[in-house]
Amino acid sequence: NTAFPSDVKDLTKKIRTVLMATAQMKEHERDPEMLVDLQYSLAKSYASTPELRKTWLDSMARIHVKNGDLSE
Repeated sequence: NTAFPSDVKDLTKKIRTVLMATAQMKEHERDPEMLVDLQYSLAKSYASTPELRKTWLDSMARIHVKNGDLSE
């Protein structure tokens, strides 16, 4: 009776989410709006991990600056 099975399930769910999001980002790499939306969804999924959430938010910020979307 440990938390190990549920921890493994949570980890595999997170890994799957990252892999699916990465594949979608690759698919939409030429569509900056969709790319940022996907990154935002991924950043939200890391609400409990501030360092990873910040990484995705920084990436979004770089895309906005690159495209001149400074209001974003």
